[in-house]
Amino acid sequence: MRVRWFPPSAAGFLFAAVALAGCGQRESGTSGTGGSGADASGAETEHGAARAGQAVFAARTAPDGAIDVARLRETLRRDEAALGMEGNPRDLAAEKNDAANRLFSLPRLPAGVVDDLAEMAADESRDPVWRDYCLQFLGEAVRRHVEGVPGGGGTVPFVSAEDAATALAALERALASRESTLAGTALRALQLAGAEGVPDRALSLAADELQSPASRTVALLILSETRPCEAVRLAAEIIRSPSSPSFLRQTAASLLPRPAAR
Repeated sequence: MRVRWFPPSAAGFLFAAVALAGCGQRESGTSGTGGSGADASGAETEHGAARAGQAVFAARTAPDGAIDVARLRETLRRDEAALGMEGNPRDLAAEKNDAANRLFSLPRLPAGVVDDLAEMAADESRDPVWRDYCLQFLGEAVRRHVEGVPGGGGTVPFVSAEDAATALAALERALASRESTLAGTALRALQLAGAEGVPDRALSLAADELQSPASRTVALLILSETRPCEAVRLAAEIIRSPSSPSFLRQTAASLLPRPAAR
């Protein structure tokens, strides 16, 4: 797959809202604004953000040799089953997020980390929240690979081409998952990495009644950002369908143009 990097920004969400309003004016003779979602931000601490379900990516750069890579990789691979009845998988996921964050603070991601994350993302015996984090970090690895990181007077790859291909393959596989948020997270990661074909996949995923409501919701929002008129049409179908889950129905309703005030 060819990948092109386009920096994500709040402007993308604003564009989606404006475009959705335009669809309403052209196709239904009404005007209004559509809603769209953005990732959670502003958590007080990285650990707290991870507990809330949002993986946190390192913005700083740590010097080589400043961290114990082997120990952090061991933390990443800890098995939730070893916690016993008293353990909390969400606390472990937050601890693992901290470990991954430190690894991602290095100028270049150590060899083996992408393989670890890809393996755990595909392991159905793992906690789904941690698997979701793995997908987010895999997407970040691809994004940084394509964009490059500062070094040597220019930019240097954050991961090897082989690791980038491994991460992309893991994200592609996750699109077939019907569990929890995994497919939606993978799709968002591919979008942020500039992968091609995201709008088509968003349409397919959002329309799939066998897919989880959480992933369908993410896909519908991505569709509203990339093909707003198709998002409006699909949102109307979702609202009309008696089998549509309530949360998905509410999101779909937020995308429909509102009648102009008289």
